[in-house]
Amino acid sequence: MPPVASLLANLSLALTPQPAPLHPGAGPLVEAAAGSHGDAFTVWRQLTAQILPPVAAQVRIEQHIIFRIVPMPGPVRDHTASLGPASEPLRLSERKMGECLRMNTIAGGRPASGSRLLLFLRDRRLIAADLEKACSARDFYRGFYVDKPHADGQICASRDRVLSRSGVRCEIARFRMLVAEN
Repeated sequence: MPPVASLLANLSLALTPQPAPLHPGAGPLVEAAAGSHGDAFTVWRQLTAQILPPVAAQVRIEQHIIFRIVPMPGPVRDHTASLGPASEPLRLSERKMGECLRMNTIAGGRPASGSRLLLFLRDRRLIAADLEKACSARDFYRGFYVDKPHADGQICASRDRVLSRSGVRCEIARFRMLVAEN
């Protein structure tokens, strides 16, 4: 039925006297208002039902988590990396490791030479994170963020990007574990 025809049908229905429908337990104020102006309220409800759009609601919940990895202070960093006697220079060798690293194990980080970041873990291990070729580790001297971390709580090579405080974004190419040579 076209909207104009349904509006006219509702108007003709409204002009015929009808008792106002009351809800059981509506209360004395609603009954008094319906008793004195029952026909006017019915007409108004029918007219507005045709004109007003249906009520719709939408709720959107977003969550954004950013992990910040702070630069390690000098004394803590030096104590963590000192795996040998102080008289000998420390020699480190690289070992292969997995593609992912748990975020909650990282205690801090600092840039190394080229495009390499050093990550200091809570269990006193040292991890080198190689960045993609176009990135410089010097951009990450004030720490860095892991933007849009995955639900698994890990930072993975070839998947996650690190974000410097100056806005540089770089993907992690690979991880290497650094261990002291004997």
